Amino acid sequence: MKATGAVFDQAMQTPMPVDGVIPGFSEGLQLPGRGGIVRLCVPAALGYGAQASGPIPANADLVFQVELLDFKTAAEIDALRKAGDAAPTPPTSSKP
Repeated sequence: MKATGAVFDQAMQTPMPVDGVIPGFSEGLQLPGRGGIVRLCVPAALGYGAQASGPIPANADLVFQVELLDFKTAAEIDALRKAGDAAPTPPTSSKP
């Protein structure tokens, strides 16, 4: 397949779960430390494979440049969710 250089995503500061992305991206996100920049060359087999996805054609090799600003462990995310669930709701005003 010929490289087109087509850009399909330029999301900035997007939180993403490691287990919620294509396998090659998931593996690559685990490489840099906080503040690290990595260029991921993902073969189609670790991307979308033989299935097209939106603007990405079937059997497309993908290239990403990622700056990892921060990350949280599963335990940290669970603790944040529990803290958010336990936060008191502000009182509502009951005016006559």
